[in-house]
Amino acid sequence: MPTEALTTKAIEFGAIHAYQFDEASGDLLDFVGSNDGTISGTPDRELSDGYSSGARAYGFDGSTDYITLGSNVLNGASAYTVELFAQWNGVASTSYLFDERDSAGDGLVVFLNSSGGIRAIHNGS
Repeated sequence: MPTEALTTKAIEFGAIHAYQFDEASGDLLDFVGSNDGTISGTPDRELSDGYSSGARAYGFDGSTDYITLGSNVLNGASAYTVELFAQWNGVASTSYLFDERDSAGDGLVVFLNSSGGIRAIHNGS
């Protein structure tokens, strides 16, 4: 899906943030809001299988590569949707895909476990 279509749909559905992951260099851009992501490490930037539009994906090494979106990404919302695509490559430990918890553990975390199962935990449940 071209970036323009993503942005239009994200706005139509009331998104507060939308990330395409198609930057050839630099940091991750928020196409709807103003919460760009800061890239740490050197993730691989590669064409993603199954996207005829040329959408890209980032490959992370599991330890030093990650993206920081800043604090309070969900902006205290009591209802929200987080959508992401991930490919499990046989990691030996937990791989966090999205983590927006505070110091008390409240918030949302989405991760892959060592068997490739995906889990989402909100406020510890």
